Amino acid sequence: MNPHESPATRLIHSLNRRIDELIVQLSLGKAEAADQVEATKQSLSEKLDNVRAALTPGGSSDAFAAKLDHLRVQLALGKMESRDAYEAQREKIHQALEETRSGFHHLEDRVREDLEDLAATLELKLNALALDLGIAAIIAEDELKTKKEEFVARASRLAGKLKSSASAVGHEAETAAREARLAYEDIRDNLQGLFHRD
Repeated sequence: MNPHESPATRLIHSLNRRIDELIVQLSLGKAEAADQVEATKQSLSEKLDNVRAALTPGGSSDAFAAKLDHLRVQLALGKMESRDAYEAQREKIHQALEETRSGFHHLEDRVREDLEDLAATLELKLNALALDLGIAAIIAEDELKTKKEEFVARASRLAGKLKSSASAVGHEAETAAREARLAYEDIRDNLQGLFHRD
């Protein structure tokens, strides 16, 4: 990352990276998708190690350090190659992420942005892996394939739009970044919605 980038440019680059990763994740088979999830878990764990090492002991830092340690343990658990392994770990990881995020506000902007980006990427990849594992029992096999193809197409369109607006400056870049973020969040929410139907 360029330290002199504007917040809008950083947002565009971050969204572009997430969308590209989503397209790749949705295009992979089960084993490759599980490997990608593991690689993201490892990257997040390494970032957490760096944050943990930089904390000054005492007070609220100790409570946050405990949350970081708990999340690192959840990320270190075995590979999610089966439905059972996935179901056992997904909720624990999600819960640990939510608890740890409450302490992110104390961190420097760049560190917080990096952790949020990796955490969001991991959650997205976990949801995409669920499609490969066929976790959403309420979604028929054909619907899973159709939804996966739909997400890839939408993410590809959004990636193209982001690439063309990455060179824009000023207000236009902020508008493009805001629209891209909303479109990305819509894709993410629709993917997550497959697993939270009433």
